[in-house]
Amino acid sequence: VDSPRCACAVSEEMAQLLRKRLARDGIQGVHVLAYVDDYLLVGDTEELARTGARYLEGLFAEFGMIWAPHKRRGPAQVIEFLGLLINNSPVAPRGIGLSSSRQALLRSMVDEWSRKAPPPSEPFASVRVDPRELARLLGHLVFASQVIPGGRVYMQCMLASFSGLVVDWRRGTVTVRHGAPQAMVVPPGFWRDLDWWDEHLELRNCLPLAPDRPAAAAIMAGTDASDFAAGQLIYLNGSKEETTLVFTETEKRRPINWRELLGILRVVEVWGGRLAGSRLLIETDNMVAWATASKGHSKAEDMQELLRRLYELCCRHEIELVLSHTPGERLDRPDQISRGAAADEPRARLRPSFYRSLERAFGPFTDF
Repeated sequence: VDSPRCACAVSEEMAQLLRKRLARDGIQGVHVLAYVDDYLLVGDTEELARTGARYLEGLFAEFGMIWAPHKRRGPAQVIEFLGLLINNSPVAPRGIGLSSSRQALLRSMVDEWSRKAPPPSEPFASVRVDPRELARLLGHLVFASQVIPGGRVYMQCMLASFSGLVVDWRRGTVTVRHGAPQAMVVPPGFWRDLDWWDEHLELRNCLPLAPDRPAAAAIMAGTDASDFAAGQLIYLNGSKEETTLVFTETEKRRPINWRELLGILRVVEVWGGRLAGSRLLIETDNMVAWATASKGHSKAEDMQELLRRLYELCCRHEIELVLSHTPGERLDRPDQISRGAAADEPRARLRPSFYRSLERAFGPFTDF
């Protein structure tokens, strides 16, 4: 039972010893990654990669580690490692993506499950599924989500399908905890997530190796929610702007964590179009909303929907979203707005050309 942990401990110890040997001999630019019984050596140049490989093979011989020379690959600028395709070639975009075989496997699995979806006229119809087949699909999608941006955001309803259930994998039966056996039924949100994967599997299956371009500017905003409304404040273009979202009876019945997350979404909804390409820092005093929006994970179906909308808006406006947890006593103005205080009107800033046209029509002005 404990063999994977022991194997990882041994392989990582060998990798650490390799790093020490390279540092002792003054060799820089060689990096090593170890996962169970697989090693990946990365060199800043081809010669450094070969040097690192010689050191690692020497360690194997020194400690009597058995390895398979016929499984050795490289040095190369494009290589498949642990089912992922790493491309460092200048010919194509440098990145980490899915290999063609895994891409084809996922496509066939998604197509197979899409055929099981209820008809559009009955979106809430119950569909019984085999838990083993569902677990196989989710396992492959979790793996693929490493290199598909937004993949984990659009898997939360899928993963929640097993919530509260006990699965006998050998017999393929499902029971409620301390209950009788029952058929496994996936929620309607499962098919919405599956539609997203169906649409994005070939379009968003790669992460760039190079760091993203820095954001054009850093914008700070704050949000807070109460039983009455959600208040938002932002410092934009040298001035402060505020807005209030008064809750309806339906929104008031939602938990406070949902309303706090709605306040974060509201910031991007109101100002997202003017923040294109910026780094947006939003302060909130709710730990659950902060953790949910930061990680993109939630077990609650209603919060999962807010996460989808938040992620989609950030992608549309190319916003780099950063969340910060701030104690409530420091978010005094958003707290006041959320409890009924009137939001300040934004100051209007006019370009000189537009101001001159106003002055010609209605001026001259002595004060503005």
